[in-house]
Amino acid sequence: MIKNRRKLLGFLIKYTSLLIAVGVFIGLFHESDGWVALGLAVGLFIILYRKRNLPPGERRVYYLGVGLSAVLGSLCEFWGTSNLYWQYHDLSGARNFPFWLPLAWGSAFAYLYTIERNIIALTSFEGLPSKIVITLLVSAVFPTLGEIVTIQLGVWTYNWGYQLLGVPALAIFLLMVFHTGIFLLLRQVCIKKGINSPVFYSASK
Repeated sequence: MIKNRRKLLGFLIKYTSLLIAVGVFIGLFHESDGWVALGLAVGLFIILYRKRNLPPGERRVYYLGVGLSAVLGSLCEFWGTSNLYWQYHDLSGARNFPFWLPLAWGSAFAYLYTIERNIIALTSFEGLPSKIVITLLVSAVFPTLGEIVTIQLGVWTYNWGYQLLGVPALAIFLLMVFHTGIFLLLRQVCIKKGINSPVFYSASK
């Protein structure tokens, strides 16, 4: 049940607009990927700085999620580009890996975490099954939208079939698996360390 429909709708519109703006930024300047990396680095620094007031345990798990997503996401990118499952365009030299990719993956975790945290806060969905459903839906919708924007602006191309505006069904599925895997891993960290997190684990619920 939604506690405040208007507030939730306003939040989703705001963060969808932010996602589109970042996608357009990457798309327009992707030929200068070093500058894109700098822009994303500044944005991620601001995001992390704003999270300094989170409870210490939740803040550590949040930072861990950003770092894990950056590292594991980059490994996925190496796998995909090495096997020519997708390719990035307009890179200097013989590179097939833009400088900004690790920052994009880390920022994606921070972005999705904020969305999930606010959805949970503005609804009565609190149990593990509900949180998994929220994680699956959020990781299916928002990254796909971001990819559609950047793909349409010529940043990269997928070579898989069954595409929706350039994004294959398989890519959407893998993004859902990736983010849900991070969710379950961080949930186990919270359980083991006794850390309360509105997104991953609350001992009282």
